Amino acid sequence: GRLARERRVARSRQDTLVPPLEIRKCCVDIMRIMARYSTERDRFLDVPELLFKCLAIDGELSSHIAVALEELLGIYEPFVASYRSEMEGAYLAEDRLVQFATPLLPLLLTASTSSSTSRRLAVKWCTGVMKVLDKHATRVLCTRLATDSDKFISTQAKNLVRSIKAGEAAKEDASSVVMFFDSENELDMEIVQTKLTNEIQALAQNLQISWDGAAVIMQSNHYSFDRALEAIKKSEDLEKTLESCGVRHRCRSLLCSDDSSYDDTCSVLKVEPCKICYDDMLSKDDIHSLPCKHVFCTDCFSTYLRVKVEGRELLNCPHHGCSEVVVEADVKELLPSMLKVWKEHHFRQFITQSSHYKFCPGSDCTMVAFSENIQSGDAHCTKCDTSFCFCCGGEPHIPATCHDLEEFLPLFNTSEYCVMK
Repeated sequence: GRLARERRVARSRQDTLVPPLEIRKCCVDIMRIMARYSTERDRFLDVPELLFKCLAIDGELSSHIAVALEELLGIYEPFVASYRSEMEGAYLAEDRLVQFATPLLPLLLTASTSSSTSRRLAVKWCTGVMKVLDKHATRVLCTRLATDSDKFISTQAKNLVRSIKAGEAAKEDASSVVMFFDSENELDMEIVQTKLTNEIQALAQNLQISWDGAAVIMQSNHYSFDRALEAIKKSEDLEKTLESCGVRHRCRSLLCSDDSSYDDTCSVLKVEPCKICYDDMLSKDDIHSLPCKHVFCTDCFSTYLRVKVEGRELLNCPHHGCSEVVVEADVKELLPSMLKVWKEHHFRQFITQSSHYKFCPGSDCTMVAFSENIQSGDAHCTKCDTSFCFCCGGEPHIPATCHDLEEFLPLFNTSEYCVMK
């Protein structure tokens, strides 16, 4: 009797720990239904992750789980492709996609070392989903599966590895292409300006600041979106960083948690003497104010703008010691006749400072070179046939690097060079 009781207890424990097969099948079916809605959440791979975990520990249910994962693949494949296209160009888009894929990677690795059914599922999910989220990890995983004894698995894995390698090579080649724009061609310059405008707009949206403020921050960081965003996001002393950029007052919202009452235009509460001529201004219509709350009469400020714009100088607040930058809106309001000159100056400054653009060094050439890859090597102007190094702007020097050339030039035609020669 005691032995019978022990057996009944053991059997009940086993039933508690391992639910019957039908119940487990029902759970898989429920997860399969849940997957249709999980794509709306942040971690949309939760359900496949659970199913791959079940596949690893429940051999008795492997065929049922395999059917569920096959069905889910048809749901997730178009969704992931669409999701990636939506994120194209977004800040740190690749990192975010990799984060989605990370929890699934060890489970796919486990599946790739298990039964034939599991390995087939692993290569199918790599082909349909993982290659979109994390190409590098997919290539590593499929390289392992390329030697599989199952011909279907090895063929699929090899094809996927070749596809990823070809895509990486094509991307590298495309990034090294140097394109040329004519600075005197309005259509060409509109293309360049649109690209810059989009980056400024993206920075403004990311930081929740005005377009003018974002433009000044971009200018202070050599017109690099990533560099500008990193300078603000990772700044240890944000107020000092904004002041060095010249937007401490214009972008005050970054310093204040509650800036609902803040206005970028910074309305003046009372009429004060002009900070240039110190004459009393009769009304608010006679003054112009900046976000730093320094006020000037319109005549003085317009004259100041004209002198600075004609001299191609940096436009800061005229008040002594103030670093607040004067923006396009100020020039447009007070000196519309000089706006074109101001824009031309800033455009040349953009081309000069940006690492992705270079003026052709050819004599009187108006062409501007552009490349996504700043290490693109030699560029050949399509207008004046001048060849130059895109990275340093000097004469072509491949296979020597720009650093090699920099070290060599001081030695050229010296006694030390002659001895080495």
